[in-house]
Amino acid sequence: MALSLVHRVNIALTLRAERPEDAAFLSQLFAGSRWSEFASLPWTEAQKRAFLQQQYDLQAAQYKTHHPNAAFSIIEWGSCAIGRFYVDRNGKDIHIIDITLVAEYRNRGMGSELLQTLLAEAMETGCNIKLHVAHSNPARQLYQRLGFRITADEGVYLAMTWRAFPPA
Repeated sequence: MALSLVHRVNIALTLRAERPEDAAFLSQLFAGSRWSEFASLPWTEAQKRAFLQQQYDLQAAQYKTHHPNAAFSIIEWGSCAIGRFYVDRNGKDIHIIDITLVAEYRNRGMGSELLQTLLAEAMETGCNIKLHVAHSNPARQLYQRLGFRITADEGVYLAMTWRAFPPA
């Protein structure tokens, strides 16, 4: 049983399908999550914003091309968009493509709650959950606390897997 596109995780936190009118929010979310990586570059703010917009456009196209059947969801707190949660289910595995929250909503348990809901789905269906995380991403600690294990070091990223059932 997959999470529905409109899924209430708790009293105020919901997921809904991404819509075309979310494009500006998603672009700003991407830029906000990557801004610190570019802060020290000797570029003007306009150059940084233009570059981040290009990067966002490329990432969005890549996600849609490589995961055409994924659930591309907007995370809402009440009626306010606060993040994105992209999940691809292929029947055997659940692949977390991306989970990003607006900075003010990080470290408040919301990501944990979304992941716990997905873990419950995986237990029910017997699917493993896979993801990639940057070495430097603080979410890596959350994933490890929830039982994800590193399965490969791919340079900048670590491949991690949560198993519904331990390997035999």
